[in-house]
Formats: sequence, C-alpha cells, structure tokens
Amino acid sequence: MIRSRAQEFRRGWPTLAAAVIGVGVGGTGLAIYSAGLFAADLAMEIGLGPAQYGASITLVAFGMALAAPVVGHIVDKFGVKAPA
Repeated sequence: MIRSRAQEFRRGWPTLAAAVIGVGVGGTGLAIYSAGLFAADLAMEIGLGPAQYGASITLVAFGMALAAPVVGHIVDKFGVKAPA
C-alpha cells in the first residue's frame, strides 16, 4: 500500500520530533555548536590555551565520527534498545 506524504507525516511526526530534539540537545549539538560560547572561560579554568582547547573539540568530533559506524553496526545487530 502506497501512503501519501501527509499520511506518512501524520504517522511519523512523533519520531521526527524526538529526533529533532535529540539532535538539538544531544552531544553533537552541545559539544560542537556551543563550544565557542564557553571557549575562553573554560580554557582558562582548566588551564588550556586556545589551540589546545580547539584541538580537544576537534578530537571529540573525530571520536564521534569514528564511533558512529560501530554504534550503527551494534544497533543493526541488536536493535535500538540494547545500546540505548
């Protein structure tokens, strides 16, 4: 049975809303997009220079990029509930 776009949206909007909230307040959103707001104060508080703080944010991004395929494989193998 082929569903129209409106029917598909009506059926799937809660999942879409949860995904939007998850992306907006998840690790990527908070760690990467808000890093500039806290960079100077946080770097000074923990004793890092601007370059070292920037490198730490870069390492977080690389770590998430490397972990994503592994997590995807685990989700494919065991389902969503187990890793969550």
